[in-house]
Order: sequence, then C-alpha cells, then structure tokens
Amino acid sequence: MSLEKRNKLYEDIGNQLLYSYDEIKSSDQDSDVTGDFGETVIKEWIKKWMPSRIAVKSGTVLSVRQDPTNQMDCLLFDHMESPVFQTLGSVDVLPIEGVFGALEINTGINTTYKKIIKDGAKLSKLASMTEERIPRHSKYLEFAGIPNESKMYNFFREILPFPQLLVFAEDFVGNLEEMGKRLSAYNLSVGITASVDGLFVLKKGVILHMDPDKTGWIAHRVAKAPLAILPSTPGQVLLKLQSLVLKHLFLCGRVHPDGFDKYLSEFGQNVTEMESAILVSDMGYLNQTAPMIRVV
Repeated sequence: MSLEKRNKLYEDIGNQLLYSYDEIKSSDQDSDVTGDFGETVIKEWIKKWMPSRIAVKSGTVLSVRQDPTNQMDCLLFDHMESPVFQTLGSVDVLPIEGVFGALEINTGINTTYKKIIKDGAKLSKLASMTEERIPRHSKYLEFAGIPNESKMYNFFREILPFPQLLVFAEDFVGNLEEMGKRLSAYNLSVGITASVDGLFVLKKGVILHMDPDKTGWIAHRVAKAPLAILPSTPGQVLLKLQSLVLKHLFLCGRVHPDGFDKYLSEFGQNVTEMESAILVSDMGYLNQTAPMIRVV
C-alpha cells in the first residue's frame, strides 16, 4: 500500500466523523443527545486502535486526599493492572494510579474559547492528583522499612507516568492562532505539570508543543517547549491525536510502536510541518524551568 493510499485512509476516517456529526445535527435532537453522540463517535474511534489493556472510559477520578473530579469525557485507564474503585450506574470511579490520560470532548460548531479553557481547568484538577498517587511498590517499600513520604518512597511515586491532558473539538467559534495564545496564557498560569498537552480541532487543525531539543512534536509539555499551531485536514488531526496518545503510552512502557507517523510520513515531513507551524508561545512561557514531565 502506497503512502498516498495510507494517508487517504485517515482522510476517509476524518470525513466519516464529520458525516456522523452532520447526520446527528440534521436529526433535530436535543443538545444533550447530540453531545452524547458526539462523544461516542470519537471514543469509539479511539477504542478501535487502543491496545486492549487500556480501557476507554467516562467517569470520575479520585485520589487518597481529594474528592472525585467532575465526570470526565474520555479517560485512558490501565484495565489490566488497576482496579476500578466503584461503579455508580454507568459511571466508573477510577483511582488516579490507573489513569494514563484524559480527553475532554466538544462537538458542534458553537464551542467557545472560554469552554476550551474551562476544559483545561478540568484537566488540571486531574493533574493535581498525581502527587498523591500510591506507588505500585508501596507494599514492598513498607516491608523494607521505608516510611511514607521518605525520599525513596517519593522517588517511586514520581516515576509513575503523569496523565496526558488533551482537548478535542469538532470546531469552535474563532481561529486557531487566538486559541493558541489563550491556551499558552492558561498553561503559563498553571505550570508545566498541569498544562494542557494538546488541542485537536477536527475542522481546523492542532495546537501542540514542539520538542525543544529536536524537530518534532512532543507528547507532554516540558520546560522551554514552544506552543505552536498547525492548520490541518480532518485526517491529519486524527493522525496527530492518535500519534500523540500512542507516543505517551509508549513512553509509559504500555504499547509498541509509538504511533503510526513513520508508516505514513515522507522523508523530511517533520521539518516541513515545523516550518508550516505558527509559534504562539511568548518568551515567559518558553523560559520556564520547572521540572520536566517524568515517565517510565
């Protein structure tokens, strides 16, 4: 199969998603119904390529010291090694230790800048729980006489993967560059570990962090990583979403390969994308020196 045909597969998927959204809008259903359907469309697509050990769930997340979050649209949860805390009807309550990522989903064309930033705050709440995670090796540490909150205990807690924080939108009112500036300002206000790692807008393009050390996009925001926008087709948006999620899970030691970019990209495509991207971060954002995201 040629590269052209492989890329066309993603464009076909993108067009199918757009058709599904248009179909539910034309049915004149209640907004809650169309919203639920919109979430289902993107989640079902994610489930098709997600490894079976990673469950795609809607629900709330809790930690040892904090109350559960509000219900989140799409949570990537380690289904093989992490138990579900509780199931309330159709809603799962999930411990933070098993959450690898979260995706807030917006459908329809009337999503606002404010709504996307509000989604970012919801994701940041989830990120605030990561410092309270119980290390997988906590029982072994207890047997070894290593007390809670000791340097060794905290070391094992810190190398747990940080959840990836993403927002998806079918479309929104406004333009990508302005959204990028607002997202950059939001990320600057909350710091590196609570930042939104990427925004994917099916009808417009993507807002992602550039790798500060080499050409390419990164799965998590790190110190001095610029935020940039790249206008894209629906198929390219979906490919970037898939690639970023799989890259994160690859870094966490949960999947192989780390995305399908290598199967679809031409030589030098990374350079071309970087040249086409529009930088939206300011110098205050780029000069931050907070600790980098740590993954295993």
